[in-house]
Parts: sequence; C-alpha cells; structure tokens
Amino acid sequence: YIVQYESQEYACYVIDYQLNPLQYGSLSAVTDAIDIATSLQLNLAYCSDDLSYRGLNGKSYAIEREHRLTYVDAVWAEDDRQYRDEEKEIASSGYISSLVLDAPKQDVSFCLQGDQFLRYWNLPLAETRCDYEAVSIETHAVAKLLKNQEEGLSLTGSAPLEVAFYSYANPATDYCIWYIYTTPGSEEEYLYRNEEDIEYTFYHSGTYTVKLKASNDTCEDSVSFSITVTESSLDCPNFFTPRSTPGENDEFRVAHESLIEFHGRILNRWGNLLFEWTDPDLGWDGTFQGKAVNPGVYFYVITATGSDGIKYVKRGDINLIE
Repeated sequence: YIVQYESQEYACYVIDYQLNPLQYGSLSAVTDAIDIATSLQLNLAYCSDDLSYRGLNGKSYAIEREHRLTYVDAVWAEDDRQYRDEEKEIASSGYISSLVLDAPKQDVSFCLQGDQFLRYWNLPLAETRCDYEAVSIETHAVAKLLKNQEEGLSLTGSAPLEVAFYSYANPATDYCIWYIYTTPGSEEEYLYRNEEDIEYTFYHSGTYTVKLKASNDTCEDSVSFSITVTESSLDCPNFFTPRSTPGENDEFRVAHESLIEFHGRILNRWGNLLFEWTDPDLGWDGTFQGKAVNPGVYFYVITATGSDGIKYVKRGDINLIE
C-alpha cells in the first residue's frame, strides 16, 4: 500500500506469514573437526529463507529472521572451585546453515528456536534440537603446602616438604594422571598416579615439576607446578628468656631449613638430661618434669641431616635468662 501525505509517499507492506512460515531441518554437530577441543560447529539441514519485500525503487529487501540457540554448559567458578551449570544463549539473524560456538565442557542438549514474529504473537516457536556428547577438556588444579596451607603454581619450602595436589576437571574428563618428576630439573624420571587428589613429600633439595593431565582420549588439558625444596641449614641461639618476656623468646628453638633427620638434647652442667626432642619445629621451655629450672648456663647437643645430605653436629651452651 502507498500513502501520499504532504507530497511525500509512504509504503506499507503486508506479508502473509502463513505463506512464509519459519521451518528448520535437523540440527547436527560436527564431531570430526580438527579444532573440536576449542570450538564446535552445528550444521542445520534446512532453514526457511528470510521474508522479503520489493521497495518503491523496484529493489528487493530482506527482513531477517531472528534465531536463538540455547543450552546449559558447565562453567568454572573460581570462588568455590567447582563447575556450575550456566544457561547459554547465542543469537543470530538471517538465513543460517551452521553455527560455531565454544566447545561445551559437558554433555548438552541444543535447542534452536525462532523467529521474532512468532515470539511477538506468542505462538509456538519453530524449533529443532540435538544432543551432543562433550569431548573438550578443561582442568584446574591447586597445590597446597600442608604445613602452612600456602597455595600457588610455584611453591617453596624446606624438607621434608609435604604438598597436597587437588584436581578440578570438567565433566567431560574420563581420568586424571599426576606426573611427579623425581629428579630436580629433569622430566626423565617420574612417578605417576591416576587419582584426582594426591599428597607427596619431597625429601631432597632442588626444584621439581609436578604435572596434572586430564583426558578422555580425544582431548586433554594439563596444569604444571614448580616445587622448590630449599638447601638445608641449622643455627642455634645462645640465650632465651622463658619467664621474663612472655610471648617472646620463650623457648630455645633452632632455626632450620630442610632437615630430614633431627635429634636434640638439653643437659645441665653435671650432664643430666633435661629435655630431648626429634622435631626441629619444637623447643625447650626451660622446665624439667614440669617445673621451671634455675637461670644459668645449660648445654645442647644436636645432630641432624639435611635434605642435601649435609650432616650437622652442634654443641654449645645456652643461657637461660630471667
């Protein structure tokens, strides 16, 4: 229809939608693409042409149909370290024969619907569906020092260094393998464990690599950690104040790094044993059989072995000051 108003012509087009309904053919996933680990192509067997009209100039113009692809995928949530279901929607317009999207991380059911006219009239939408078995792998992992709960991709501590490793792989993963390279600076010798979470103790100084591989034999993903065990050291103080400064210097304790064996003894001037311990993180509080000893000079004898093979023998006096 053409309307003339104040010397201007306006055109109004009436299209019978029932003669031009939206119809879809079958929807299918391309499962043999070389980039299937990162992207997925969906092919549509048939899609109705866009609506069209002819302008006053005689040219043909298209009214693009609007399409929406919806599905539920697994998305990594860093805050609580788990995969959550998240609704995804991809909008497109015009004639479509295929869609390309990020590879899903879990098995999904795709639903393609259209168009905007049916949606506006609140009529049943045209739709087609297909199911897809995910193969794309995405894994996250955490390494944590058991002693102080420190986390990171690169960790440093003294031997024996106990580390817990945790894997968080997406639902398409079939199995996880941990590779623990047991020779510092080398990836030739290793242990492997096919568990989701493991603990391992490093006894010798050096820098080690630990790698997690998640796979389903079609795709795989990996995360690597660098674990450094420091060289050994052992130093002893020459005084402590167990009762004069509460909360400060209350115990005779050694300063140490990477000791894998330790034995310490505290003696009085007559050679009597007052205290004995095998954990270098512990210390003497200046008591014997639950009672405070007198201020004065006492003696320590300490033997230890470092993760680097160094043997330590320490003898000296310790002043208990009030």
